[in-house]
This record gives sequence, structure tokens and C-alpha cells, in this order.
Amino acid sequence: MKILIAGPIGQVGGREIESGIFAKALEEAGYEVQLLSTSYLDNKSQVFDFFKTNVTSLYLEVYKETLAIRLFSLFAWLKNGFKGSPYFYVANKVIKKHFRYRERVEALIQRMLVSCDILIYMGSFHSNYEQTFVQLTDRYNKICLVRIVNKINEEALNPVFKKVDGLVLHSIENCTESVQELGVGLRYLDQTTARENDFLKLEILNSTVKTFAVIGAVYHIKQTELVIKMFLKSSTKNDQLYVIGRGPDLNRLKKQYACYNKIIFTGHLNYDELIQFYRKIHCVIIASKWETGPLVGVEAMAAGRIIIHNGVGAMTSRLNSLQHDFQFSNEEDFQNICAYIKKLTNVEVNLISNDYRNLYMQNHSYANISTQLVSLVESEYIIKKDA
Repeated sequence: MKILIAGPIGQVGGREIESGIFAKALEEAGYEVQLLSTSYLDNKSQVFDFFKTNVTSLYLEVYKETLAIRLFSLFAWLKNGFKGSPYFYVANKVIKKHFRYRERVEALIQRMLVSCDILIYMGSFHSNYEQTFVQLTDRYNKICLVRIVNKINEEALNPVFKKVDGLVLHSIENCTESVQELGVGLRYLDQTTARENDFLKLEILNSTVKTFAVIGAVYHIKQTELVIKMFLKSSTKNDQLYVIGRGPDLNRLKKQYACYNKIIFTGHLNYDELIQFYRKIHCVIIASKWETGPLVGVEAMAAGRIIIHNGVGAMTSRLNSLQHDFQFSNEEDFQNICAYIKKLTNVEVNLISNDYRNLYMQNHSYANISTQLVSLVESEYIIKKDA
């Protein structure tokens, strides 16, 4: 069986990591896997941390088609100061106008889909070409699963999406009324980490809580600045907050909070650096406006780190079975939780840290999630075959 994983898979982020994990798990199960990006992807993408074979992009494939297309892409690359890779500029005005760019892309998508049995589209109903993928899988009677990896654009729920065979959500919290109205099958599959062994090697906490971290893109959706403000109001002398990641708000926040020694901006850390950095972290704060996961929550669980969260995405269903689920709904809640956590003894912290890791192993281990993924794919194949 051949599986095509497609979508706007780029350089860094949860979609890239999850796409790589899916590809890795399915290849390990014996499937032939092809990963196709509809966005800007090169060999620096986080996808390659997990899956290194059969990875390409629409831009690269169009770029390779003719010498003229390559030359005009190179000219655009030179004009833009050598940013990215030359094939990132294949959709420039000249090529779109004179080289039937859209037709070439749709022909490529068609060829990819014809040769596969199952499409797993990593999207959220507003990605480029998502409707094209769905329409073509319906035309060629291929299985189409859409993994929701971002906030769903409710206004973009075109009736064509009723043709998908299933939506794969992280949790029931991701299932909006509009999604239910599509009338397609809903499947639930949460996240794991392909760096599980590394996270599990981290020592369980055995000290009082003093170091906090917010991990991810530094911008308004992650509410990075809100976390900083709440932390400053609730922190004491020896507390520290690490802001790990890059994003549009990073430089402004670094300047704005430069006078606070307890706020430390690390910039982007690759996975090896991040895992090592977890040795310094006692507590991870998740306060995003919206998420589907987030993946950082699962990784913090694997690391055995305490999590303060606002119930975003799948966090409520992930942690509500814990005796100590530190969920806040406002600033006062956050301050009370911080005060409580910092009063915990070494023994109490150790027990709670173990609870997080045990919950990860119970519900989110790589073996668990990859088995669920393979089972989901196989059941969809059987349903389609018998229909």
C-alpha cells in the first residue's frame, strides 16, 4: 500500500514534526510513503529529523521540469538576495504567466494521487490546493484523510470537503459545530514525539520549582507577552522564565524586557539543544489562544515537567485525569497556581513529575500513537475496499 502525506509542510513547526512522525511510523509499518509539500521546504526542514526518504515539494518538482523554468526561478532568487532556495521562486509572475504554472502543479498532484492508495492531508481547510487534492481523490476513488493541524477556517468549509473519508482530530475539543455539520467521519488521534527516548532519559524532577519556560513561536497567538507579564507578577527573586523560540514579536519583547534578568530569551533551539535545555526547566507554561495539540504539551509530559496550561487544544482531555492538573482561566488563577507550585516540597514535585511521565507512557508513547495511526489507516482501507 502506498501512502501520500501532503500539505503546506514547511521548515519549522508542529505540522512539520507531525508529518515526519506520521511518515516514519507508516514506513516502519511496511508502507511505501511519499511526502509532498505544497509550501517552502528544503533539506533544513524539521521533517528530515524524522523522515529522510521520498520527500519533495510542488515547487521543486515544477522547478525540475524545464531549463527555462529553472532560469527564471534563478533570476528571481538573485533578485531577492539569495534568500531560501532557487526553487522557492518558481511561482513568480513570469512563470505563472508564460509556463502554465497552475496546470503543471495540478498535473503533478494528479500523478502523485493516481499512484497512491491513501492521501493524508495535513491541513485545516484553507491551505493552497487543499480543494484540488480532495476533488482528485474523489475522482480517482482514493482514500482521503485530513489531519487537522491548525485552527479550522470556518468560512472556508466548502461543500467539497464533504467528500473526504475522515477528519483526524487530536481530541473532542477540536470538533467544532461546523466540522460536525460536514457529516464526514471523525477520527481521534493525539500526538507523540519521535524523540521519545531522549525525553525519557531526562531525570524526573526532584527539587522545588523555580525555572519556567514558554516554548514555541514568539507571537500573539502563543500569547508570549501575556505569559511574561503574568510571570513577572507572580515570580519571586530566584525564579526564571525562559522564552524559547523565534517569531515576529521576539526582537520587540527582548528590548521591552531587557531590564529583567529573570526573563531569558534563547531564540530558536534545534531538537538536540531543546532536549538538553529541558534539564534546566521545572515547569512549562502553555497559554496559546488556540492550538490543535500542542506538541510541546506532549513533550513536556514525556520529560516529566509540570505543566501550567489554559485548556487550549487537547490539553484538557490530556491532563484531566491527573490529580494535579494546573489549568488556569485568568490571571488570578495563574498567580494562585504559581504560588501553589512553588510551595511544593521536593518529594511532592517528584511524585507529580512521575505522574506526568506515566500519563505520557500510558496515552502518548510513540508505540501507542504509531499503532493507532497504522490501525486507523488499515481500517479506512478495508472500509473503502468493501464499499
